[in-house]
Amino acid sequence: MGKKNRFAVLGVLLAALAMAAVQTESKASQVGSGSQSVEREFRDAVEIGNDSGGYVAEYALRLYAMKDARQRVRFAGVCDSACTLFLALPPEQTCVTEGAYFRFHAPSAPSASAAAAVAAYMMRKYPGWVRAWIVAQGGLSDRLATMNYQYAQNFMRTCHSTQR
Repeated sequence: MGKKNRFAVLGVLLAALAMAAVQTESKASQVGSGSQSVEREFRDAVEIGNDSGGYVAEYALRLYAMKDARQRVRFAGVCDSACTLFLALPPEQTCVTEGAYFRFHAPSAPSASAAAAVAAYMMRKYPGWVRAWIVAQGGLSDRLATMNYQYAQNFMRTCHSTQR
């Protein structure tokens, strides 16, 4: 696939992601604020324990599907690169276990402008506490920056040993 075709495909994926985001946010605003318990069981949670990431578009689509399905996620190990988009799930859908960690870097793309667009998308999706941490690390760059459990647990619910 030529460079122009890859860029066109990336543009189509970003447009599809933007449309999915609008649809998801619209649905979320219609749901309202129910009286769901803050302490949920995580027996049926997807466990992330060895995820090295991949294509941001694929992870973004999974993020929207998980958010819509109210799928719970249990971070129990390494979550690298595009996997970190799952931190954008609502707090009640996630928990973090001791020893889990998240690694961030700038996305790669066929052009500098495409990489910048993908990085901007990721930064918009992350919750404020993640964005602040990334900025404190010097932003998304070629350098791998690791957020450890000790930091993440200040903002995320800790998964208890009875939760599986």
